[in-house]
Amino acid sequence: MNSKTLLLGLSCLAIFVQGCAAPETSLFSVQRPAKIGMDPKLKKIFIDPKMIDDSQDGWGAKPYVIEQLKAAIEEGGRYEVIIGPVTGVDPNREPVALIQGKVTSREDSEVGQFTDIATCQGGLAGFAAGASAIESDQGVTVSPRGLLCRSGNDTKAALVSAGVGMAMSMISGEEQAVDPVDSVVRIYKYRNLSLYAQIDLTLTYWGEERKTVALRSDGTSYSKHLSDKAINVHSAYSPEMLGALIAPVFPLMIRPLALVEASNPGDPTGQWATRVTRNADSVPREERVEIAKKMVKRALRPFVETVTPYPAQVRAEVAGSGEVKDLLLKGDWQKARGILEAKDKKDASDLYNLGLTYEAGASSEGDYIEARRLYLEALAQDESNRIYAQGVGRMERALNEAKLLKKQGAKG
Repeated sequence: MNSKTLLLGLSCLAIFVQGCAAPETSLFSVQRPAKIGMDPKLKKIFIDPKMIDDSQDGWGAKPYVIEQLKAAIEEGGRYEVIIGPVTGVDPNREPVALIQGKVTSREDSEVGQFTDIATCQGGLAGFAAGASAIESDQGVTVSPRGLLCRSGNDTKAALVSAGVGMAMSMISGEEQAVDPVDSVVRIYKYRNLSLYAQIDLTLTYWGEERKTVALRSDGTSYSKHLSDKAINVHSAYSPEMLGALIAPVFPLMIRPLALVEASNPGDPTGQWATRVTRNADSVPREERVEIAKKMVKRALRPFVETVTPYPAQVRAEVAGSGEVKDLLLKGDWQKARGILEAKDKKDASDLYNLGLTYEAGASSEGDYIEARRLYLEALAQDESNRIYAQGVGRMERALNEAKLLKKQGAKG
């Protein structure tokens, strides 16, 4: 293939990739209405911890459920959430709601032990293979002679080693000498950790009558594999080096070692393997708390979105190019609006982007109405533009939701 053909091919590839590139979008927040209608007079929601059953809460998810539920409901801006029993109100005059339910959680932890044989090679090929294997926690160790080692099942490192050897042969024009090889038996422990939570919640309306208005059951899970660094427990040198050893090397049965403790508790070999390896590290407490909060928040989202207005993220494509487009992609709505409004003559992309500044920064129904007007003007100038039509559709939905939000008494 000559250089002209190669350049032509690369140019065609660049055009193809550019044509297939994802559209540039901007992200902004909107408020969505609750999925069910609620009494506009309802302003207070109680969460009574005593009425949330935690008898099967294995790893203590309940406190996170209460904390995250209160924060998520209050974020909608409609309700005051009170932790405790329903007191100090007359439901006949001031309707309230009570959340109750059940939290079920479970933690599964499986501890195991593995052994493997690491191949240790000297020379440039061994160094390259060891450097490639270092990406893996268990992929690299060092033999007593200082040779870098890779696991027997490390295909990537094996390919690197073979590739370097072949490259050196091609450069020199002759076969390279065989590099020294060691084998090192390694042993390490691992732990598979799994967390699961099931959250069943009901919201009961207390007014002139009592009725259950929402019922949800949602689950969430998390899993992680933890392992210790491998520990060398046996080394064997390549045959040509055995004569130089001071102490003899005895064969060691490997595979039974990993299973003997589980299959025959108390066996001396299994006890020895347990002593020479550490327990797999657990998840640090700070990380565990963060995991628990994220799990619970994810599981609560469907219930929260059912009973209260909630924030949502919306992506919209940005039209045109230049400074205004850059500002919109960065989320600087006010500065972009100032530049666009100062223009005497606005084309379709200007009108659309100006509408986008009102949509993204909307604080009232009037902003949505103005955004729709601008989108319609842009569409009138370019009726075939899909982006402008999508803007009109988003505003129709937003205006319909604004009516629902008014009925639900939400902020904004």
